[in-house]
Amino acid sequence: MTPRRIEGVRAVLEKEDTSYRCAVKLLPLFFFSKDELSRGNTDGSHKLNSLKLLVFKKFPVESDEEKEKEWRFIKTKINARCRASRFSHRDI
Repeated sequence: MTPRRIEGVRAVLEKEDTSYRCAVKLLPLFFFSKDELSRGNTDGSHKLNSLKLLVFKKFPVESDEEKEKEWRFIKTKINARCRASRFSHRDI
């Protein structure tokens, strides 16, 4: 992790006011390369568990049920980002 990426993560955490935008913007900065995004989804990744912990530390929720509901929503946004990355990666 470079100092530039650490600063980018800090900036996203300070700026974003919604959990899903925060998660999606953190993907390329800290968690996944463009190649990983173009090939991936939200199934089974230790990196995603780290992302989940970071997002819910910034955006705490009341109950486990609410947390799971929010995380399912965030994963749909992450998957959409992966699909978009996959299609743009093909055009290169």
